[in-house]
Amino acid sequence: DNNSTVAEVLSKVRKPENAWLLTWTIQEVFSKSEKPGRKGLFSSEKTTQEFFINTDDLEAARQGVSSYENHALIPHEAYQALYAA
Repeated sequence: DNNSTVAEVLSKVRKPENAWLLTWTIQEVFSKSEKPGRKGLFSSEKTTQEFFINTDDLEAARQGVSSYENHALIPHEAYQALYAA
């Protein structure tokens, strides 16, 4: 469980105002192709778009995205506590 690991590292930070962590994930979806729509007298098709999903990256495939990046922002003192652990 990552929460207990994060809490353990942040508990080693001396100043309480520096004991925080902000994480976020950026997900991107890339267009592979677009099929233009057609309008006819008796039938019509909407424009459809095909997206690239990176199946080589299992986490990207699970999320249904082309790529993703995990980021974290922590104060310097918390960063030092992380690498001292």
